[in-house]
Parts: sequence; structure tokens; C-alpha cells
Amino acid sequence: MLAKSILISGATGGIGRELVAATRARWPDAKIFCLARDPEKLTLLRNEDPSLLTLACELTDSNQIPQISAFLQAETDQLDLVIHTVGVLNGLGKRPEKSLAEVASDSLMEAFKVNTMSALWLAQAVKPLLKRSGADPKPSVFIILSAKVGSIGDNQLGGWYAYRMSKAALNQGIKTMALEFQRSGCPCALVAVHPGTTLTDFSKDYVKSWPDEKLATPKVSAERLLKLAESLSPERSGQFMHWDGSPLPW
Repeated sequence: MLAKSILISGATGGIGRELVAATRARWPDAKIFCLARDPEKLTLLRNEDPSLLTLACELTDSNQIPQISAFLQAETDQLDLVIHTVGVLNGLGKRPEKSLAEVASDSLMEAFKVNTMSALWLAQAVKPLLKRSGADPKPSVFIILSAKVGSIGDNQLGGWYAYRMSKAALNQGIKTMALEFQRSGCPCALVAVHPGTTLTDFSKDYVKSWPDEKLATPKVSAERLLKLAESLSPERSGQFMHWDGSPLPW
């Protein structure tokens, strides 16, 4: 895979930052677009690599889609690789629910805004830049980070309502978008990926007792995702998988 234009969404997060570094190392001449909410963190990222193209934006706000589109289209006419890493575990700072009685509408809506809707708004912005049929022998790759706990078939423990429900909805959205992309002559590989449990600020409070062999560093997760990206083809579009490409049940 020769990636000339790459977009990392959530570029200042644990996995996002490492993806930026790993893509630069792997494709030193590529244009790398970075989206994130915090302009100060983006400035720090750009200080490390002045060639990065950065935009501070709120992906949970559909009104910002035109701004994102204009930012991208001013610099490129196609994207080879898009990785969306934006997510939240406990909406509005609340801990994941242990019981039905703990479910609250505000944190539930926050989880859906961040985990589900942000991916759809990003997809609206990037779809015109994904390669069309016949445009290039190597179709674009679009990876959206999901989570194993979003699997309905794999749910054996219960709890974590907002996170599970918002990720399950995300998976349905990815499957539906993949079908639309194929029918509209945009045969990219659009997939939902569980990156494995990664030790970041996102997860640190929930994995304190986990053995080291069950955890990955953000750097390891980033390298795994890029390896997966290089292996994907349009035939796998619309699938839900582990970071190693093995399938997960819906």
C-alpha cells in the first residue's frame, strides 16, 4: 500500500498520536491530515512535525462537515487511508453502568454523539475524496475503531449500556455505509475494527488488574492497525473484525 494522503481523526488521543507518528515513519512523503477537538494539543502535535495539516473541529456537530470538507479538498483530491479513532467510554465523565438503574439519558446521548454520530459525519466529509471505480488499482481504506463490547453476539456479561449500545449502533452504521459506498461506485474497504485493549487515558481506570500480556501500548496498537490497513481489500468492506483481521460476531 502506497499512501500519499492520510487522515487521522482523533489525532491527539492515545492511539491517534501514535498513528500519526507511525504513518509518518512508514510514508515519509505523505500528506497527513489530523483532526481533533483541542487546538492546543494539535499545536503541540504540529510542533513535533510542522508538515502535518491540522484542523481543530467538533466531529459530533454535523454543521462542521462543510469546514472539514473544505479543509481536505484544499489540499488533496483523494484520500488513500482514513482512520477514525474518536470515542468515549463513559459519557459526561460518568462510569460505565453496572445496572439498568444507572442508565441516564444525558450520558447515553453523549455516548451516541461521540461513538456513533462522529463516524457518520466524518464519512460524509471524506466520501467525495475516496477513490472511485477505475480511478486507481488500489482502493482507499477507511478504518473506524469500534469495540468488541459492541458485539451483541459476544455479550456475556451485560452492563456498560451506553458504551455497548453506541458501539453496536456504530457497527450497523458502518455496515450500511459500506453497502452504500459500493453501490455508488466507491469501492473502498470500510471496516469496523476492535483495536484490542490498549493502555491509554481512555482505559487506564478499568485495566489496573489486567496482566501485561492482555494489554497493548498505543504504539503497538497503531502498528497493528497500519498492518491491517495494508492487508484490506474491498471484499472485506462492511465487516467487523479484530486488529489482526479475524472476524468478530455482530
